Amino acid sequence: MLRSFRFVRTREKHCVLCKEFIFRRMNDMKHKHVEASREIRLWLGQIVIPALTVVATALTIPEVRSKAVSKASDIKNSIKRKFKKD
Repeated sequence: MLRSFRFVRTREKHCVLCKEFIFRRMNDMKHKHVEASREIRLWLGQIVIPALTVVATALTIPEVRSKAVSKASDIKNSIKRKFKKD
């Protein structure tokens, strides 16, 4: 699709687009996407999945689950009190 031609705007001397510039931009974009995918994969593998595993494991134990529920309701009530209009 890209051809080996140079496009020069006559009104703006500094604006020269060439095939090399376009290819460089395409390669940069590919590199950015690769880096973003790698970052997402690392976050999932090292943070999100282990955290979900710990939570799921903790919730299967009845004593831990009851304490977690009571703590969550305490936090919920605390937030409600802070935002309650007097």
